[in-house]
Amino acid sequence: VTQRRDRLYLCCNKLKIFGKPTSYTRKVLRLLQLDSVQRVEVHCTWAPSTLAACAPFLCQMRNLRKLLISQVLVPAHTSPEEQEWLLAQLTSKFLRMNCLQTFCVDAVLLLKGHLEQVL
Repeated sequence: VTQRRDRLYLCCNKLKIFGKPTSYTRKVLRLLQLDSVQRVEVHCTWAPSTLAACAPFLCQMRNLRKLLISQVLVPAHTSPEEQEWLLAQLTSKFLRMNCLQTFCVDAVLLLKGHLEQVL
């Protein structure tokens, strides 16, 4: 924990998220020294749009080595065009993560039939 100009910064190398992101989650991510994070695990049911909203935080994690994502489910009312757009948003973010060595996915239905785009 460091403090600069009346602001508190948290450093950690491992971040686990077990619940749906809220404004509190985003507030914590803003306080976190994101380039100190080396491992992120997301263990909760997220919609692809939620993952896309958190992607900018992931992109700021310049030393991220391992990313584990589970339970990203596509809502039934999502059109194929919207699915393609979300997938393009996510893959463009993941491709910018130069330090990423391990990318684990479990029950991520958005990737069904599109895994080669991510790899």
